[in-house]
Amino acid sequence: MKYKIVAGLRTKNEEWIVNKTLDSLKNFCDKVVVYDDQSADKTEEICRSYDFVEWKQSAPRDPYVWNAGQQATELFGFLGEHDPDYIFILDADEIPTPSVIDFFDNIDEDVNLWKTRMV
Repeated sequence: MKYKIVAGLRTKNEEWIVNKTLDSLKNFCDKVVVYDDQSADKTEEICRSYDFVEWKQSAPRDPYVWNAGQQATELFGFLGEHDPDYIFILDADEIPTPSVIDFFDNIDEDVNLWKTRMV
């Protein structure tokens, strides 16, 4: 990859899929910051088994109140600490297609926001 790509991965009880997503991301991301919403399964154990993953856990919150904006702001702050050329935000059950590598290799630098296909 000619760019430094840091992914932000949001999780909550994703042990059933997170390894597939991380296996895809390791093909083109320099770092993945996992921002977990208090998982009660093996999500943390699975994520920490990857060398390129940085684990962050959100503060406990009222389960009936979801402040997505605050969580996104916090995640962007964590991603910025790695000085990426590009950031890639996704949920744990969004697995990038293999064509994303070609997309980043041939990125149009005049555009600053994209939506890519996921499996």
